[in-house]
Amino acid sequence: MAALTLLEASKQLPAGRAKEVIKLYATSYQPLEVLPFVPADPGGVLSWVTETSVGSSAGRAIGSDYTASNGTFAPHKAVAAVRGGKVQVDRAIRITNPGIVPTMKENKIRGFAKDWVKYMFEGTGGSDIRGLSQWILGETGYTGQTVAVNGAVTMSVMDQAFDKLNVIPGQTFFYMSQYAFRVLNTLSRTNGTGQQNIVWGEDKFGSRTPYYSGVPIVVLKDGLGNDVLSITENGTAHSGGSTSSIWGVTYGENMVTGFESAPMLVVDFKDDTNYENYTIEHIAGIAPKQPRSIVRLTGIAQS
Repeated sequence: MAALTLLEASKQLPAGRAKEVIKLYATSYQPLEVLPFVPADPGGVLSWVTETSVGSSAGRAIGSDYTASNGTFAPHKAVAAVRGGKVQVDRAIRITNPGIVPTMKENKIRGFAKDWVKYMFEGTGGSDIRGLSQWILGETGYTGQTVAVNGAVTMSVMDQAFDKLNVIPGQTFFYMSQYAFRVLNTLSRTNGTGQQNIVWGEDKFGSRTPYYSGVPIVVLKDGLGNDVLSITENGTAHSGGSTSSIWGVTYGENMVTGFESAPMLVVDFKDDTNYENYTIEHIAGIAPKQPRSIVRLTGIAQS
């Protein structure tokens, strides 16, 4: 089965609540809009291998055999988590202030989407999503996918990030907090050459979007303007204290992909409580299937 984003999957559903809820969830934050999902393996996991060394070959003498030199590989496994929650509004609100009910429901759905995106990057695993940060911190073959900045962003560290990332047009994005973007934006004005590293263009919807060397920048904020990604990472190598990160992510079925045990569910929840509600449930996870599909620049702070 081909990988589909949640938005693509929603288009295949019949008209109704599930279609509209999943569409709203998928379009609430850019990573969920572009992240493909593949079916999970049995048991709610996704398994794959990555190369840790490349095989080689050489010529042979007449009458002699070739000497085999095989590459080496590392196995990996990601485990799905059960994410979602109840979208519920007190029936008294429906009676006394019915106009606010749709907004309250949308707010809850967007909140669930925000949580997914935050855990996609920063989740610690266990009963929840194992985020990309954990893959870089402790997985064989992935631990080199970091660039220590420990201060202001320079052209050199951005070049190092590009060296570590498979950049595919339309599939690669830089993600960051508003704070990290301000630090990066400073580089475009103070690099000493007058060259503009950050340029502004239009995305596929016609919205103005910043790009760094052709890669779109996405500043992850919620509807109130609050950062989704952490801005208090407490980088010890920078005297200024708290720091932030910039993430480079390349999506694809064989790059960073989501996986799911079943399509997202929207189920009416009927009981005799004081609420009318329904439940959203998604048994899913995130899998960086190539080390070079992710890179993290850490310790970003104003000088």
